[in-house]
Amino acid sequence: MALILGSVLITLSVLLFCVVMLAFRNPQQPFWASDAWVGNFHSILIIAFGLAGILTIGFTLMNPATDSFNKMDITIAAAILAGMVIGVKMMGIKKRLAQFQKQA
Repeated sequence: MALILGSVLITLSVLLFCVVMLAFRNPQQPFWASDAWVGNFHSILIIAFGLAGILTIGFTLMNPATDSFNKMDITIAAAILAGMVIGVKMMGIKKRLAQFQKQA
């Protein structure tokens, strides 16, 4: 179960990073994408989720006796991470950033 939790935390970190990056670079920034919010709140959340996910997965893989995992946990964790990659690709980040650059 810890593998799945770690995968979810890493996915949240990456998706939060992508959403904040798109909002921050948007010429018509929402209020929650200002310098103060990104520097004091969003960056801390992104780092916390990412580190918690990596440490959870690392601890689970290094100490398999404490939290046993099976093939189903590995499959679900891999599916979550694959879904994250597909979701990031579907966001069209490069295209949106190019559009924001033209508007600016």
